[in-house]
Amino acid sequence: LNATITLIENLNFDLKSVRLASADLDKAKGKLAWPTRGKISLKFKPAAKPPISGLGFSTASSASVQAVHAGKVMYNDTMRGLGQVVVLQHGAAYFTVYAFLSESSVRQGQIVNRGQQLGKTGYYPAIKSNGLYFELRHHQKPVNPEPWLGPAS
Repeated sequence: LNATITLIENLNFDLKSVRLASADLDKAKGKLAWPTRGKISLKFKPAAKPPISGLGFSTASSASVQAVHAGKVMYNDTMRGLGQVVVLQHGAAYFTVYAFLSESSVRQGQIVNRGQQLGKTGYYPAIKSNGLYFELRHHQKPVNPEPWLGPAS
């Protein structure tokens, strides 16, 4: 009986964690954590050739990359043209993309909290240096992430 009660309590905790981590970003505009410490080197320019659908950060070598908001790891693998990529889902409508990682410390299906480390930055060809490419997507469409970020820490 005690084992069953413990199992039910753990499952309830897991469900609560999933609901919290899946909260939509609608109320977080201007309050998201920065995905890494660094300087914005490429800005959102969807009309550019080729389009820039996110932000490019130049960073120190192997800088920490963290979740900007709680979410669920939907993808963690290499992607042509983006290197090692982690994609987080935040509720039904929002996704964040973290690309050009040198390593990743999360697994697909994992629930992550705001500020939790996802990996480390790697070589980012567009800036010819170490960095991170970061996107915010709403219903699969890229959104300028800069106004969503809070003050740099």
